[in-house]
Amino acid sequence: MLACHEVAAAGGPLAGDRISPLRALYWDIIAAGEAAHPRAPPSGKRGRTRPSKAVNLLHRLRRYADDVRFMTDSGVPFTNTLAEQAVRMSKVTQKVSGCFRTRVGARAFCTIPSHLDTLRKQGIHPFRALTQTFQGKVPQPRFVEPPLLQAVSLPGDILSSYVFFSCTSGKSSRRSPRS
Repeated sequence: MLACHEVAAAGGPLAGDRISPLRALYWDIIAAGEAAHPRAPPSGKRGRTRPSKAVNLLHRLRRYADDVRFMTDSGVPFTNTLAEQAVRMSKVTQKVSGCFRTRVGARAFCTIPSHLDTLRKQGIHPFRALTQTFQGKVPQPRFVEPPLLQAVSLPGDILSSYVFFSCTSGKSSRRSPRS
């Protein structure tokens, strides 16, 4: 959390002389955790002894040490909260109803929340946006293309296809989805 606050205060990536002590602190914390939670000795039974949750976490933190990239790259957030929030509603709908019956329904479900979420992130209240939409004045979000995506061309309805096919578990249904 210390590094997160420093990155926020700096308004961008940290200087190299500040990153080194924070990385050293990171590895010291990992070493202290491994000393406090050693691997379980072999149980004498067949197979590998199951590691504890603490040991699994420490292994992951050691293996994916690049997870602290937010200190050097201002485009990487400290948490993935926004990504989780973006997917949450479609997963809830999938769990409740089981699937979308048509590709049109999946596309509409993905488009509306995506549009409202983009407007909300740009400072436009979703209720105001919906009110304007029903009055015939649809607010359009400002699109600023990140430099990384300028070189990549993606199909337009990738998310709706994902939502539709993940609901059907990749199996083709007897009904053909309408486009």
